[in-house]
Amino acid sequence: MEHRNLSISSGPSSLPALITIWELPEILLYHIAQFVSPPTKRASFFCQKIAPLCKAAYQSILTDEEKCVELWDLVLRGDYGRGKNSRQDDDDGRRSSKRLKRSPAHTVKEAHKLMIVHTEIAYGAVWELSYSSKKNAMTKQKLVKILNEYGPRLMINRTMGTGGNFIVEICRCRNTSPSNILLCVKELVRRGALVNIPTEESASSSLTALCVASVRGMPKVVKYLLSNENN
Repeated sequence: MEHRNLSISSGPSSLPALITIWELPEILLYHIAQFVSPPTKRASFFCQKIAPLCKAAYQSILTDEEKCVELWDLVLRGDYGRGKNSRQDDDDGRRSSKRLKRSPAHTVKEAHKLMIVHTEIAYGAVWELSYSSKKNAMTKQKLVKILNEYGPRLMINRTMGTGGNFIVEICRCRNTSPSNILLCVKELVRRGALVNIPTEESASSSLTALCVASVRGMPKVVKYLLSNENN
């Protein structure tokens, strides 16, 4: 399989020095992943884009005990808020002390699956408040409490199993004032929410937060969404 190389030249007359990307220092590799992939997608970048390049890349990313441990710990800490010294990992280590030692990549995989579960639960709590018959059931304070309880790191832009997403659900909130909805939308955007993610609730129906806010006649929410459309 052909190797993909980074060409680095020290001057116009010098010969290029070829550096294989998987031989770069772990921190630089992770910074490259940060540039090309959003949070929680960087593990896929390493496993699906770098590791398959050749045998040397596979070994460096997935089996080299020294290099891959440091690389995957960066992913674990940077994307999932966990690491070698986290309390969660200490608890996991005690529970699995009698099992075979997990690979660093497997630990990241488990953290990814756990974050999906927490995200779905948080979305369910938001959905319940969104359709509550109580006046102003959804407020910024309640939203923050939910996100912090199940997060604070969540897949805020994830499309759920039902096809919905956080920012559209907030714009749908019943019996909630537009001012409260605007505060909640701002909080989601502050946490990294994209404003133009469509729902996937059916093959013939796809809505964005902007569509919902426009139909519901919330001009301030619409203005804010438009101002953040390219972020």
